[in-house]
Amino acid sequence: MGISLDVTPLIDRLCDAVSARRERNRKICGEALKCIRDERLNFERIVAKKPYGKNPLERKARTEYSFEILGEAMRKLTRVRKFRRDAEELKNLCEQELRRPDDEREAAEVLALITKLAPRLAASVNVI
Repeated sequence: MGISLDVTPLIDRLCDAVSARRERNRKICGEALKCIRDERLNFERIVAKKPYGKNPLERKARTEYSFEILGEAMRKLTRVRKFRRDAEELKNLCEQELRRPDDEREAAEVLALITKLAPRLAASVNVI
C-alpha cells in the first residue's frame, strides 16, 4: 500500500505564482516602454543640439528630468531578469549624465541604448 498525495493545490499555487510574476513583469516592461517612447524625443533633441524654447524650464525638463525619469524606469526594469543587464547599464548611464553640468550632458549613448531596448520591450509586453 502506497501513500496517496494530492499535489493539485501545490501545482495550482505554483501556476498562480508564475502567472502573477509574468503579469508583474509585463506591467514593468510596459511602463518602461512608455517612458522610452515619451522621453525619446527629448534625447533626440539633445543629440541634434536643437535650441530650447524661451521658457527656462523647458531646458531643465529636457536636460535633467528626462534622465531622471528614464533612470527611474530602468531601476524598476532591473527587477525583470531578462532586461536586468541592459536596464542596469542604462540606469548607470543616466546617473552618470546627471552628475555632469547641464551644458555638458550627452545623450547619444542613452539614445543608442533605448533604440536597442525598445523593440525587445515591445515584443516582451506582448509575449511575457
